[in-house]
Amino acid sequence: EYLPTVGVRILEFSCNMPNSDPVDIELWDCGGNPQYESCWPAIARGAAALILVANADVPVTESQFLEMLYLRFAAQHGLKESQCAVFLNKIGDVSEDGKVPSMTKQST
Repeated sequence: EYLPTVGVRILEFSCNMPNSDPVDIELWDCGGNPQYESCWPAIARGAAALILVANADVPVTESQFLEMLYLRFAAQHGLKESQCAVFLNKIGDVSEDGKVPSMTKQST
């Protein structure tokens, strides 16, 4: 069952890196609900990377929301593309060829 993030959830932990000192990591999981849009600038300020997670059930033709989030969180705060990652979350079945059905290009 999908449970969207309400507001923001912050996770903090240390990660031991090979040949380096431990790295302290803060993950700010903020909901994409436009209701919280006024909080996004404060959340994005000082970010070193961006991970966008989107619902794969939303057709590509309707996913301009991801681009808007990238522009608001990354582009406006100087993050490079190499500092960003996008993951699609799929709940349910995939097609026989392993592709997510709703993410395949649809002809009109």
